[in-house]
Amino acid sequence: MSLHRRHRDARRYGSPARSCVQTSAEFRRSGGTRWHAPRLAWTLHGYALRRRVYGPELMETFCRETGGKYRHFFYGGVPEVPEQLAEILEQRHKVKAVGTYSPPFRPLTADEDADVVRLMNQAEPDVLWVGLSTPKQDYWMYEHRDRFQVPVLIGVGAAFVKARDARR
Repeated sequence: MSLHRRHRDARRYGSPARSCVQTSAEFRRSGGTRWHAPRLAWTLHGYALRRRVYGPELMETFCRETGGKYRHFFYGGVPEVPEQLAEILEQRHKVKAVGTYSPPFRPLTADEDADVVRLMNQAEPDVLWVGLSTPKQDYWMYEHRDRFQVPVLIGVGAAFVKARDARR
């Protein structure tokens, strides 16, 4: 699932690679508009989605509504942020956080990348929350989509930091 701002929709058409990444997402829509595919998906699972989709709100609402029903992995943010986020959501909504990882501020080496994929697959999450930034998280999810055994990957950008800061 790819959430992004409207101006990014316009910019993707100038880049064939970006366009491929965006159009390959199962569900994609600008954060400021109503998102029909996720609305349908959430409705089928008994959850109402009545207005625009905003990454931090999506994550908070999903965790509040599903509680401990799913296993979550948090990937992104600076050191300690994914751990803090997992702790907050465990306390607030009783989610099952099965892993966190804060990547370095540089591309991963091939060995590091393989280790991360192995870590995530061993954790067996149902949902992988990706908090890098747009378009970095979109490219990362696109490049890794066939390497994970995770049913749902959701890019939520700055949601990690916003959720942590809301606690303070």
